[in-house]
This record gives sequence, structure tokens and C-alpha cells, in this order.
Amino acid sequence: MSSAAESESGEVWDLLDVDGRATGRVVRRAAQGDPGGNLAPGDRHRVVACGIFGPDGRLLVQQRAADKPNWPNLWDITAGGSALAGETGRQAVARELFEEVGLVHDFTDLPPIITVNRDSGPLEVYLIEADVDLSTLVLQASEVQAVAWATREEVDGLVRAGRFALTGSFMALLFDLRAWPDVDVPDR
Repeated sequence: MSSAAESESGEVWDLLDVDGRATGRVVRRAAQGDPGGNLAPGDRHRVVACGIFGPDGRLLVQQRAADKPNWPNLWDITAGGSALAGETGRQAVARELFEEVGLVHDFTDLPPIITVNRDSGPLEVYLIEADVDLSTLVLQASEVQAVAWATREEVDGLVRAGRFALTGSFMALLFDLRAWPDVDVPDR
């Protein structure tokens, strides 16, 4: 890890106010396996996710590494994680996409398609469309063990089987957002 907000002792996250603005305070992520980091009650930090849809409407999904402390072996959206101190959501999602699957995308002018306001802070979700050859992806072994293209029905099946990290209603929303005629899902 090469960011100034990462060190041998872990990631450093900006703490945010209720509007998602940095407060000037930071927190160091706790040990692996603690999804809340060192967050105290009322602390908030930014989390990002990217879903890549192929031209045929399938979603690029990843299978989380077997030794991940949170949701091991489950399937998940293309890439995601916590924003590091000093990063915008766009910078964080670009970094996570590159780190986890080796893809480069410029998110400079792309707003999140949806922001989910959680007690622990905003989850910004970005959607793009790209024709990705899975054999060219470089998977981060500590995060991702496999990738696949999945139809909405296949994702629904994984959710029903308890093999997907996110809820079925959330994943249905992402498929629906991609299909809305006035929502622009840009090409890579």
C-alpha cells in the first residue's frame, strides 16, 4: 500500500460530519476483522463501491478472498472499500477498482449513482459500463479470489443462497438504476 494515509499500522480514515464533509479528525482502522474500525458512536467515514456492467447488462462480480475476516468467500459488487484520509469518493473508488481487479477508470466527472446514508457514514456507489475481458484482470489475492459476469437472475440466486455480501433489494436497485432511461451509466 502506497498511500500517505496508509501505514504499517493500517489505514487512516477521515471522520465526516452528517453532510459527508471532513471534520479535520481522523481515525486509524482497527485490526482486520473489525468492520467498524476504531469508530466511536457517532463517528462516520466514507465507503465506496463500483459496479461494472457489461454491454449485455451483466454485472462484474468478485468473490471475496477465503481468508477475509468479513464476508469470506461471498460474492460482492465489482470493487469497494473505505476512503483513505484526504481522498474524495471519486479518488477512493478509482484506487479500490485498480487495487482489487487491476482496472483503471477516471471518475473525475462521474458522480455516484446513489449515496446510501448509513449510521457509520455514506456509501457512495458508482456504476460504469465496460466490455472487460476477465482474463486481463489482475486480482488482489488478499481481497479477491475470483471474478465473473453475472446476470440479475444469477445475482438473485447467489443472494437467496446466502452467497452474496449485499442484500437482494440493494442489488435489484443497482440493476434497475442501470436500466432507467434517464440515468447515464458512462462507458469506460
